[in-house]
Amino acid sequence: MARIQYPEADFPAQDEGWWASVLAEEEGHPEAVAAKPPTVEATGKTSPDWERATALYHQDEIVKLVVTGYNRGGLLVEADGLSGFVPCSHLLDLSNQSDEQQRDDCLLAYVGRSLPLKIIECVPEEGRMVFSERAARAEAGKRPVLFNTLQAGQRLEGEVTNVTEFGVFVDLGGVEGLIHISELSWGRVAHPNQICRVGQRVEVLVMEVSPERCRIALSLKRLKPNPWETAEERYPVGAVVPAVV
Repeated sequence: MARIQYPEADFPAQDEGWWASVLAEEEGHPEAVAAKPPTVEATGKTSPDWERATALYHQDEIVKLVVTGYNRGGLLVEADGLSGFVPCSHLLDLSNQSDEQQRDDCLLAYVGRSLPLKIIECVPEEGRMVFSERAARAEAGKRPVLFNTLQAGQRLEGEVTNVTEFGVFVDLGGVEGLIHISELSWGRVAHPNQICRVGQRVEVLVMEVSPERCRIALSLKRLKPNPWETAEERYPVGAVVPAVV
């Protein structure tokens, strides 16, 4: 995986509000619950072993949990003092499942299964524990090593692992980053599948790295010149240019 510094990068940092909007309920995405997964109180479960969960999170260990149920946003899992949520976007079998009935059938098929998972968010004070089946594909301990080498401004190559309505997930060699739909192209994008497909190798620009939230913001469009910066020169007032209706 190439890591090339891109010192000319000039882009705004993505705050928590940006991440929330990516998975926001008002957008109507099935992955919405990923932004605010069920808390311990909401699920009615006994309090998890937060000390163990925190240790597993920092050590990037793989654990096996049983799927006990599901909702519109993903799976409810628990085992051995751990309980939490796996967002749809972090399940291996749900790539490109856009039909709601197919999605429900796929989620139902998970119930009762034991899944290898990694904890990607552990916030005891908010009662939030989020797991990922995708992250568990990488060996234990891989995440902290990669996060220590990643930084904003790098150009990397990765493989597209999932295409959703709100963006594209890219495996960077053990951790996944997200290209939000707004960062796919300088032009209008109706759906990310117009730009990327699962299994495709893509070069991306790292915009932000957030190890504490296990989040990496990526961009495709910022590897290319912004056409709007030269639009006035290319299309002066009064010019006649060909266009497609």
